[in-house]
Amino acid sequence: MSASLPKMQYVNLGNTECRVSRICLGCMSYGDKNWANWVVEEDESLPLIKKAYDAGINFFDTANVYSNGTSEIILGKAIKKYSLPRHKIVVATKVFSVTTPEKMFYRAYAKPKEDVEADGYVNYGGLSRKHVFDSVEASLKRLDLEYIDLLQIHR
Repeated sequence: MSASLPKMQYVNLGNTECRVSRICLGCMSYGDKNWANWVVEEDESLPLIKKAYDAGINFFDTANVYSNGTSEIILGKAIKKYSLPRHKIVVATKVFSVTTPEKMFYRAYAKPKEDVEADGYVNYGGLSRKHVFDSVEASLKRLDLEYIDLLQIHR
């Protein structure tokens, strides 16, 4: 006999009228094992995202820095593969950290800004208008979406 899941509850996102599932699926652990050995790669991640949606989860959280953007790519692929209705889901991502398309292992955490710049990553992180716009554009491309519902400062 299979046990059924309780019905998902939905709540307001902060002071907005945007309704999100009480449980949000965080996608930090979906990505590329080259970034961290505990990460679940695409083939295993996609069905997990679908199961979450089928269980009533409509709120998906990722970040530009998770697996250096691969987490966003996987979430976007799941949305397309399973035809998750865009108007029924809420997609959140984050901005601040340095992400580098060419160096999966690059870590800017706790490095002085001067060292990050010396490594060739001027304006690759932070909260300048330039970086926020560049980061949103890159996230939209990785997610393969037209818009992000929630952009969070990841600090």
